[in-house]
Amino acid sequence: MLPEMSLAETEPERALSWVVESINGRMNPDGLTIPMLGTTYDDLHLRFKTINDQTVVQLQVDDGDLPPLVKEIPLPKEASSNLTAEFSNGRLHLRW
Repeated sequence: MLPEMSLAETEPERALSWVVESINGRMNPDGLTIPMLGTTYDDLHLRFKTINDQTVVQLQVDDGDLPPLVKEIPLPKEASSNLTAEFSNGRLHLRW
């Protein structure tokens, strides 16, 4: 079991900040920023889905011959209405 899944079940209000911190990201008032330095746009894959009325972003980063890095990021309820993603200057910006 992934640690962030267990945390999301026991402390849902902390799940987002824990996942973002685990990948050296930064929370913003209107979203979050994840550093992806050394990664190209073609190596990033985002999927947005709803699980039990919660929006979840699945981030997959391909790294050549190595297995891809896959993280599921649970977003707050307000994110579901106006979610945008932008990859700029080696950083992934998710805004809501």
